[in-house]
Amino acid sequence: MMRPGLHVGDRIELRDEDRTGGQVVMLNGNTITVLLDDGSTVALGHGEFYDKTGDGEVPRRTARKPIGADDDQMSIAIELAADLTQVNTGYRPGEDTFRPGYDPAKTSIGLREANKVAEWEKLPEDHPFHGWSVKNLRVKRKKFKDHGVPGLLDQRKVRAKTRYGRQDTELVSLIREQLLAQADKSTVSFKTFFRRVERSVAKHNEKTDEAIECPSLSTVRRIALDLPEGRYAFSDATLRRSNNSSPNSGHRPFHAARPGDEVQIDATKLNCFVQVIYPGKGKKKKSEVKVLRPEIIAAVDVATRAVLAYRISAVEAKAVDAADILAKILTPEPFRPGWEERLRFKYKAVPIERAIDLDRRIEKAAKVPVVFPNRIVVDNGKVFLSNQFFQACDKFGISVDFARPRTGHDKAVVERFFGTLDARFLEHLQDYTGRAVNMKGVFPNGVLPEYTLEQLDDLFAEFIVNYHDMPHSSLSLPHAEGVPVSPNDMYSFLVATHGYLPTPASFTETIDILKPFEADIQQYGVNHRGRTFDSPVLDPFRNRENKNRADRKWVFRYSEDETRYVYFKDEELDFAYAIPWRFIDEVDFPFPEHAWVEAAAQVANPDRLDGQKKAIKHLKVICDKLDSGDRAVMRQAKHELDRELADVRPAPTKKTTMPDLVEESGLMDVEEFADGLIDDDGKAAA
Repeated sequence: MMRPGLHVGDRIELRDEDRTGGQVVMLNGNTITVLLDDGSTVALGHGEFYDKTGDGEVPRRTARKPIGADDDQMSIAIELAADLTQVNTGYRPGEDTFRPGYDPAKTSIGLREANKVAEWEKLPEDHPFHGWSVKNLRVKRKKFKDHGVPGLLDQRKVRAKTRYGRQDTELVSLIREQLLAQADKSTVSFKTFFRRVERSVAKHNEKTDEAIECPSLSTVRRIALDLPEGRYAFSDATLRRSNNSSPNSGHRPFHAARPGDEVQIDATKLNCFVQVIYPGKGKKKKSEVKVLRPEIIAAVDVATRAVLAYRISAVEAKAVDAADILAKILTPEPFRPGWEERLRFKYKAVPIERAIDLDRRIEKAAKVPVVFPNRIVVDNGKVFLSNQFFQACDKFGISVDFARPRTGHDKAVVERFFGTLDARFLEHLQDYTGRAVNMKGVFPNGVLPEYTLEQLDDLFAEFIVNYHDMPHSSLSLPHAEGVPVSPNDMYSFLVATHGYLPTPASFTETIDILKPFEADIQQYGVNHRGRTFDSPVLDPFRNRENKNRADRKWVFRYSEDETRYVYFKDEELDFAYAIPWRFIDEVDFPFPEHAWVEAAAQVANPDRLDGQKKAIKHLKVICDKLDSGDRAVMRQAKHELDRELADVRPAPTKKTTMPDLVEESGLMDVEEFADGLIDDDGKAAA
């Protein structure tokens, strides 16, 4: 290790009465020349120097050899410093006598400058000092006085350079501040941005003593475009905001090895319009139809890219919707134990005729993967910040992680699914709006969208079933890389390799996640939203008060997707019951809540049983209109979706079938290893 030493440019302090300060300007074999703060120069021997600066202590270092200065440049600077010292003091470092023409007692400073210039004129033409004038010498004298030997170097060669040239770092900071301030604003021209930088520099110079100079417009442009914040600064605002919100570190996605390792949940507006019917109040007021953009909240499994649950609504998603999505994940529709066959796959508003036409959908519903999440990733939206959502996750031992603000990379899988939703579903609808403002078409005023919210939900349910059979470009098996497989195939492979099949939560376990309401259990049952629900399981609780609650009422649960049932949990037995609507046998199809409100408004006393029975007739007419009014348009949309799926679905080959891929890998015998887990068709065994 090199011992610390003395360098030209080091700041020292002499131990005299005034504690005079100075700067080392020259090192010689016998002497050390110091330029004192009063402008005088003194040459000290090594012993005398260290005696006056400290007992062998190394002086405090304030400067080193300038960056970029080589030995030749330093030699020239040291030689020039010796000549200037001779002009200033008459002595040349290392000499004890005056040379002719340099004695301060006999010559003025001007005469010594002239003598030195004449001396330089006699040097060879290739010498650096040859041809210098008195003016050049005086400039060097001032630099030598202010900065010592480093000031005599060619600053063009030794000046520190950065990726932004030789501009002041404070100037770069001001330009960066203006770029950050521009991130969320409308795009402006570069001339406007340059004027803002000029004003920012002027304000900086008013507040500080160290003034900086604003360079030209072209220099500011070069610096701004070279900064990371300058990317897209003067183009599309959406690209600029996305670039500025990206994390500084590289994106390292979470590796999900098996289903449920990570489930991403997010909500977004759909790029389409729908009709939303708001029922009128009273007998004479008609229903109001509004045109809105619906919103979807979806949960996607990272390992299999399977859509585990979703909800489409006309209004912004709420906290209870997130909890309801979690309930759907934990108790998937096709596998919920104890349910009747007709309820295995239900959706919001599927009238009778439509349900009959979709036997194929109900048949394929059993192939939707069953996943119990270990980790859920959500953003910082208020919809995911409810106590109900956190309590439900804590109850089932599910960890919740939050994505960084405005960082879509942290939940890239569900964000990409929304892009797939646009390209393979929404683009085939008549009322598709486009992904951005510059992609939107012209919609005639007064023309309603082709679909109601229920029809859109109906078509989307069919698309999701087909989506799980579509090859996914980011899914491939380890022994067949590059061959895309579907989410269903990937799910079957991961279950077989890990020997693990999640057990869905029972309905009793998830009853607490559904939305609650309080009610008295009367002799005739329970009233909720104008309907009467009753079952023999309520007999022990009729006309009794709930002593465990202050309001003495009983807690029931309900789901927006199934309006014909409410759910009651017997706390003593720890068992949940589905309480059906009194007229469920007459209405054997799910229906949206607003359809019942509209139907109930047409009769007197809808809360009574006779009023509900009359409202059922109106309900069937309303639901029939929801489906059959645009049946031709829906069939056309369905055909377009089928053609799209046929185009992206490759012809079946030996390499793309799940059993053959696993057998060729040599990893296992699927039938032996996953006996009881998966059957030959990739379906979960009963």
